[in-house]
Amino acid sequence: MTFLLMGATAAIGFISAMILWPANDPQVMEHDHSDLPPDHPHLRDHGKTHSHPLIIDDLDHHWPRGA
Repeated sequence: MTFLLMGATAAIGFISAMILWPANDPQVMEHDHSDLPPDHPHLRDHGKTHSHPLIIDDLDHHWPRGA
């Protein structure tokens, strides 16, 4: 019974992700860091508005809006 319940939960999660996840989810998004000082190393490497693969970390706290 537990196996069936866990399997059903996994199936519901998988189907929900297939329906709800955006089909055109980009790997790289243009974004800026208006909260960083102009001399910050990240801005020196990439510029104020830039594109690179996004990783939610100390510099990118959330997904940018748009795109």
